[in-house]
Amino acid sequence: MVERVSRPGDARRSLATHPGRRARARLAAVACLAALACSSTAPPPAPVALPGSVRGRMLARPEAREAMLVFLEALEAPPGGGPAAAPALLRSTDRGLEPPVLAARSGQPLRFENAARIYHQLFSYSESNPFDLGVLRRGEQRSLQLRGPGVVRIYCKLHPAESALLFVAPSEHFTVAEAGRAWAIVGVPPGRYRVAAWGETSAGQSRDVTIAPGATVRTEIAARPRAAMP
Repeated sequence: MVERVSRPGDARRSLATHPGRRARARLAAVACLAALACSSTAPPPAPVALPGSVRGRMLARPEAREAMLVFLEALEAPPGGGPAAAPALLRSTDRGLEPPVLAARSGQPLRFENAARIYHQLFSYSESNPFDLGVLRRGEQRSLQLRGPGVVRIYCKLHPAESALLFVAPSEHFTVAEAGRAWAIVGVPPGRYRVAAWGETSAGQSRDVTIAPGATVRTEIAARPRAAMP
């Protein structure tokens, strides 16, 4: 038996005599070049920073029953604004204004809805967000844009016994806390924040916290009468 020795020209002749092989070889070369180009020019995907949370408890006098707003103020530039918030909703019902305590952020719309069988006329003399909606018949709605942060006490001109308390927060990260109860603010981008709290007659000593990606920071806030705060 005579062993055949292949020479470099044999491969070229084989490709020339088989068009299918030649086409496949060209496709393989193009794919190889494209892979090399992508691997050398495309930047690696940026890591996603998981949001964290702040949790704590509102410390207050045993006789205190005042609800308070707990919120975060960014101490450094945030990574970017979140989506527009849906309107906060306050309803006039046959049982009164519901919910009796609610919170929204500055710049968020507030929608009023009369779901009662009788007329209502909601208003507020607050410095930050004064308004008078006029008479609302059953099924009617009115909206307004919340401007500045603060405490807004809402009344009804036609029913003096009805009222609601609205907290307008200066940031998008907030919650309403009750004395002696646990509270939580979740979905917070990593960064440095100041935790603060205030109510109608009380305020809380602010604290600075740093939230790492995906981490939970725990802190406590002591509520005191505003006159007793330094």
